[in-house]
Amino acid sequence: MYDAQREIRNIGTIATKEFRDNVGSKRFIFIGFFYLLFAVVLSLVTGYVSKDTRPYMVLGMMESLNLIVALLAVIISADTLSLEKKDRTVYQLLSKPVERSSVVIGKYLGCLAVIATLFTACALLAYALTAVFSGTMPAPGDLIPFVGAILAENLMLAAYIAIGVLVSTVTKNPFISIMAAFLAWVVLFMTSTMGNIVGLFAAQESMLFYAGDTFDLYPVYAKAMIWVDPMSHGMVSQLLSGNTGTAIAGLPLWANVAFLLGYALLLLTAAVMLFKNQDIT
Repeated sequence: MYDAQREIRNIGTIATKEFRDNVGSKRFIFIGFFYLLFAVVLSLVTGYVSKDTRPYMVLGMMESLNLIVALLAVIISADTLSLEKKDRTVYQLLSKPVERSSVVIGKYLGCLAVIATLFTACALLAYALTAVFSGTMPAPGDLIPFVGAILAENLMLAAYIAIGVLVSTVTKNPFISIMAAFLAWVVLFMTSTMGNIVGLFAAQESMLFYAGDTFDLYPVYAKAMIWVDPMSHGMVSQLLSGNTGTAIAGLPLWANVAFLLGYALLLLTAAVMLFKNQDIT
């Protein structure tokens, strides 16, 4: 019989263990260190070069580091289940009164907590350093765009975590899981890049007589190539500018939020269903 309270506790326990295991891993420390270093450098550049910039605007520059943190997201989550299969600890886990869906969700939330903690900590540090080096004190109105940008970035990372968990569900070897997740990261980036190139090429004749967003002229297949990459839905610049009516990837703010939520939930649901029906031997 399904016990909701028990499964909530199980999810929390699994997520906590996953968080602790990943925070102490060499890959997290290595990639996380470089991400933190780049964030500090960007805050110094923003503070010294742009004296009139509000401190929260450093998050706009941190968007250029999305490739790094997205890579860490898929790598951290890629072997979350395949490693359990390889070490055969999954048998010990499933021998307890715990639903398979709780295992996947707990693993997902644990990985998400790791990446969200890293990004949020780096964003706060960059914000503080930018304020110090620019000599510009934060204003009360800075809080809303700053928090909104952090939430938007974490939502994008949630989609990448779901990709990693899905890959980990269908593989048994951790090395293969990480390589497959890395390949997915590369393919998504290249697909969106090619989508922009193809879209611009297809729309070049109409661009001379069109005053609106060039993205509107892209063919549907080019738009789909861009939308499939979670990074293309980055809403940080949109939120920091305060102009939430501006379209990003041809979509308004609410549509980008809904798309990323649906993206992450769809992949997580697929991972849950696959793991529930998997013959783990």
